Amino acid sequence: MVEAAGIPTVALATMADRVRRVCYPRAAVARFPRGATCGPPGAADLQREVVAAALDLLRTVREPGTVVELPHRFSEGA
Repeated sequence: MVEAAGIPTVALATMADRVRRVCYPRAAVARFPRGATCGPPGAADLQREVVAAALDLLRTVREPGTVVELPHRFSEGA
């Protein structure tokens, strides 16, 4: 309904296979553990990068159902 009203949305998730089954209008997948969708606790710089990359999809993705796997990697010491 939100997309139909002309408001773009993006999902940020960690499980690409599930995201593809749901068919979000656009989605960013970070290969992080469940519960740490934006990155490790305390890794504010990485978390900002992940959120910015996901939000960038609002501007760049036009094809419905597009799933983009982000290049960021989880590091306990981040």
